[in-house]
Amino acid sequence: MKKILLILSLSLSLFAGDIKWHSYKEMLSLKSDKPVFVFVSSTHCGFCKKELYSMEKDKSFVEFINKKFIPVYISQDVDYTPVHLMSRVTPSFYVTDKEGKYIVEPMYGLQEPYNLMRTLNRAEYIYRSQKWKK
Repeated sequence: MKKILLILSLSLSLFAGDIKWHSYKEMLSLKSDKPVFVFVSSTHCGFCKKELYSMEKDKSFVEFINKKFIPVYISQDVDYTPVHLMSRVTPSFYVTDKEGKYIVEPMYGLQEPYNLMRTLNRAEYIYRSQKWKK
């Protein structure tokens, strides 16, 4: 079983090209004021693999995510998954602050990078305007 998980995590790191994915626990230790973009998948989810591929091949999406967000990848049947990010549907997408408060409503199912980026632009704007109010 450990060998399967090791192979899976290695294949994910090879498959995930330019997005600088973090685990949830790594994200908590980062010193950053960026909002958090969480991609929740499961190991047997074909749509999750397709979604990851379409995000990674869209260079403008990759640059946008790395610049404006802390990207977190969770395979919920392998990785630590906080209760507020557990989902019956994968792929699932969340945009939160580091404390786990939702900035926009969660998104479920396949998302085109363009549509995902529109929602993420809105989330980033909301996040920044809330920071400004403090």
